[in-house]
Amino acid sequence: MNHSILEDLHWRHTAKKFDGTKRVSEADLKVLFEAMRLSASSINSQPWRFVVLESKQAIARMSKTFEHSFQFNQPQVKDASQVILFAHNPRYTRKDYAEVVDRGIEDGRTKPEDREEAFGGFVFAELNTDKNGDTSCWTKAQL
Repeated sequence: MNHSILEDLHWRHTAKKFDGTKRVSEADLKVLFEAMRLSASSINSQPWRFVVLESKQAIARMSKTFEHSFQFNQPQVKDASQVILFAHNPRYTRKDYAEVVDRGIEDGRTKPEDREEAFGGFVFAELNTDKNGDTSCWTKAQL
């Protein structure tokens, strides 16, 4: 089977060293951010935020939080032009999901009259919420 995506996947690799003098272009970052924003998640919840660190000071500060674990990744982090942190919401609520439903209404994917019915999917989050309101076992699986 031939397809450009499959061809790219055959040549993928994990970068273990970065050239600290080079930066990812703004255009490439925009494509990457849009791909992350459009990533699939259960019930289209997208219970995440992406934090982009670009200054060497911010990257160094973040790196210090891992100085006693994952030492093998320290050089890569410090040499990277940008670091993108993937954060999940450990207390995803119906109010959070309402934002997703309302965005669907705004962009035309959901009819306004179907708003309440759209909350039917929220049962997946509720099934994965403990008695303290913690949804992290579910939300971290969405990343």
